Amino acid sequence: MTKVCRSLVVVLAACALTLAVPAQAQDTDKQFAGSWIHWLQMPSGFVPNLVTIHHDGTLTVTSAFVFGGGVLPSRFSPVHGVWEKVGPDSIKVTSLFFVFDTNGSIMALQRNICTLELAADRDSYTGSETMARTPCSSTFGCPDPLDPQTVWAPAGIFPVTADRMKVVQ
Repeated sequence: MTKVCRSLVVVLAACALTLAVPAQAQDTDKQFAGSWIHWLQMPSGFVPNLVTIHHDGTLTVTSAFVFGGGVLPSRFSPVHGVWEKVGPDSIKVTSLFFVFDTNGSIMALQRNICTLELAADRDSYTGSETMARTPCSSTFGCPDPLDPQTVWAPAGIFPVTADRMKVVQ
């Protein structure tokens, strides 16, 4: 291999190292992966959620509001999302779910964006959750949530805290 080819290989390798890496590679220290009791602080009190953060950069959530929660005139689907590291001890999460009225008809899509900061004990985190909705006219009338032209109406910014789930002894 000539010096020029070797130099080119070194330059290409250096460029590849500066590209964003998938969350799976970012979570090699296993800081966030796992299941959490996530508390959303709403004006009326704390809402419990079960959050599982997966190594592959995805997450799933079951909220106390999935079946209406008894206080809302709506029901939510399970929440699905993605995350990426934005600092040594912090991640940003984008999640989506469907909002249904009490008759089961779809009303909206909701997008939540969270920033989470891991505590020094690695067994808790704090952060904020920014909520926004876009209306659906019917099951076949929801806007594309990935389209940058989709209009999201702000629904609030709320503090969150969480504790890592552990095996009960």
